[in-house]
Amino acid sequence: MFEAKYNRLKFWIISIILLIPTAILNNIAKALENGGKDDISLFFYLLVFLLSIIWINTLANRIRDYGSNPWYSLWSLIPLVNIGMAFYYGIVKYKKNEDIQNNNISNKPSLTKAVINHTKDMVCDIKPKVNEYIEKHSNIQCDNKETNYSVNNLTEDEIYEKIMLEIEEDKKVKSTWAKVYAQSGGDENKAKALYISLRVQEIQSELKQYQIYLEEQKKQDKLQQLGGSELTKQEKQFLAKYNVDMYSDNVEFNKDMIKIYLTSGTKIYQR
Repeated sequence: MFEAKYNRLKFWIISIILLIPTAILNNIAKALENGGKDDISLFFYLLVFLLSIIWINTLANRIRDYGSNPWYSLWSLIPLVNIGMAFYYGIVKYKKNEDIQNNNISNKPSLTKAVINHTKDMVCDIKPKVNEYIEKHSNIQCDNKETNYSVNNLTEDEIYEKIMLEIEEDKKVKSTWAKVYAQSGGDENKAKALYISLRVQEIQSELKQYQIYLEEQKKQDKLQQLGGSELTKQEKQFLAKYNVDMYSDNVEFNKDMIKIYLTSGTKIYQR
């Protein structure tokens, strides 16, 4: 009886279609009853009752779409209550209740449930990776001299080895794997090849970004050593004399002097 869902428009269309013949048949039945033809009037009353049952079913389907128990439609058997229910459920759109969302999820087909559960599993898998990424990059920002960025010194062979371990230990990057799996049309072997190629590009890009970060960090360190002030003309000439600049690795600053470490010895400029 309560298998379908009717939106407001469909509910009103069906209700109006049922109301017209119901009113006509009800008037005919009353006229026959007043004329003493009780047997015939009983038949028309039976038709009115059947149309009423169909309308109750229509109301139940509307209540189901609204988000409530369709059995509430049985209250419409009470006179005047049916009119109030018709107007209420014919006007309001959806029930504003979080329980409806939970009920809808529980009533979905098994395939949909599987997708939802799989999505939850993916979130659980990704969350630790995100936390690890944040922690790793926080360590980089907080440590100016030492770093835990282990891939900094990776060679090309080590990059490929790292990616193969990701595949063998099923520790693939979810987003990258999803992308190549879609591109491969579901061919797992082709997806693995694409995954390796894409991951190499990603890691190499990370290395480049990290090198840029190191260079910028080095510049910040030098500026801190200078106390935020710029080099004087004489200090710049001193650095240029030995073909170095303030960001060179072999240049050291403090408030009293500038040191340049060369193979021939240490050159010092008193500030």
